Amino acid sequence: MIQAGILGATGYAGVELTRLLLRHPGAQVAAVGSVSFEGQALWEVYPSLREICPLVCESADEVLTKSDVVFAALPHGLSQDGSPGFAAFQSAKSNGSSFISPTSTLAPACRSSML
Repeated sequence: MIQAGILGATGYAGVELTRLLLRHPGAQVAAVGSVSFEGQALWEVYPSLREICPLVCESADEVLTKSDVVFAALPHGLSQDGSPGFAAFQSAKSNGSSFISPTSTLAPACRSSML
């Protein structure tokens, strides 16, 4: 089973991605990340997840460590050169993890290295 991590899990796209992955038969949500809610359970932010997701929001580094694949559901611009999202991409790449983000928000260096 693939261990999936979600950065930006408390945003709209992140929580919807989390809901989808929680039901996916081939994936297990290993970690969720949020800068704003680090240390809080995801269900405390979204009470509808109380019974299905006990995970606590962690730092990007912790999410990367626990995941085979990392989904970045970050706000526009946070995956640009020099940003936390770009640093997460570089870290995932060096650890051998896959990193998935909408290409329109990835820095050019990320897009070209994924091709």
